[in-house]
Amino acid sequence: MLFIADVDAITIRIGQWLREYRQEHNLTQIDLADRAGLLHDVEVSRLENGKVALTLPMLAKILLAINYTAKDFLALFKLIPDGLNEYALESCQEIGQLIQQERMDAGFSLRGLAPLVGLSHTSVRKLEGWHRQVRVSTLIAVDQALGLDGHLLLTALFTAMEVLKN
Repeated sequence: MLFIADVDAITIRIGQWLREYRQEHNLTQIDLADRAGLLHDVEVSRLENGKVALTLPMLAKILLAINYTAKDFLALFKLIPDGLNEYALESCQEIGQLIQQERMDAGFSLRGLAPLVGLSHTSVRKLEGWHRQVRVSTLIAVDQALGLDGHLLLTALFTAMEVLKN
């Protein structure tokens, strides 16, 4: 299990992995940006250097562009245990509802969960309402604080990828 301080380091590790993957497959930053539908190759550069927060939709686009599954990606970074199954919700908004239900099942109020994941209670409320581009690091922190063993993270990423495909 990661500690909250280690969660931000994941963004840097993902960026390093992305650069290595891109170079091993002879892709330029422009190639990857075009395939993933990112705005510009500068965005890829910033991701690779850990200079921009990686959002769930951004990660989903990249993984789809390089034909990488959510499960394989998360297992690579040891963010999920072996044997966890993928399943998609109907929409990304349902991810917020899942977070709210898991928070309540774990007995946390908004104010109780907030400091554990490094957010304000207002930000947790927005996350549950799915009002913003959620950061991957935030999903990792919430998943761990609620003791979900990667379930939330895998479900969110798989759902985002399925939504983008359709």
